[in-house]
Parts: sequence; structure tokens; C-alpha cells
Amino acid sequence: MLTLIRKTSSLIEETKDNLKEQSEELKETFDKIDEAVEKIDIFVHTINSSVDEFKSMQSTISNIVVKADKTATNVLTSINNFSELIDNSYHKIEKPVTETVDLIGNIGTYIQKIKAFLPSNKKEKDRNLN
Repeated sequence: MLTLIRKTSSLIEETKDNLKEQSEELKETFDKIDEAVEKIDIFVHTINSSVDEFKSMQSTISNIVVKADKTATNVLTSINNFSELIDNSYHKIEKPVTETVDLIGNIGTYIQKIKAFLPSNKKEKDRNLN
């Protein structure tokens, strides 16, 4: 019986040592898990920050697009208004310019007709004067 008690005691001691070893290994495992959880938390925080920055950039880009659209609309409106102004101005000056060109052409014709009646050289002028 003493042998049995010794064996049992030895087994208990061995089991105790094994449990102590396993406990240390388990503690190391939990420490590694805690370390991994910390790294995951940092990673998640980084991703959340990146998402917030992305949302901010998206909002900024959206505002820029809206402003660019308004600017483009204003530019197109200005171009259309300027085109209408040029068109209206052209129509307002087209008739007077045409009339002026016709008048100048008529004056040229009258000058040619007047020149036709004038002597063509100095001798002829002198003869007409005498």
C-alpha cells in the first residue's frame, strides 16, 4: 500500500508539474492572444480613421464637383449670352454697314461718271477753257 501511495503521490506530483507547465503555456498563449487583440484593435482603429478620411475626401470631392458644375453652367450661360449679344450686334450693324458700302459704291460710280465728263489730259483742259 505504501508503494501505491508513493506511486499516487508521484503521479500527483507529475500531474501537478504538468498542470503548472500547461498553466504557463496557457498564460503565454493568452498573452499572445492579448497582444494579437491589441494589434487588431490598432488595425481596426486605423481602418476606421481611413474610412473617416475617405468620407471626408469624398465630401470634399463632391463639393468640388458641385462648384465645378455651377461654374461650368455659369460659363456656358455667359457664352450663350455673349453669342446672343454678338448675333444681335451683327444684325444691328449689318444693315447700316451694307447701306454704307452701297452708298460708297454709288459715290464711286458717281465719281466715275463725273470723271467721264472731265477732260482726260491737260491739253484737253486747256482747250476747254479757251
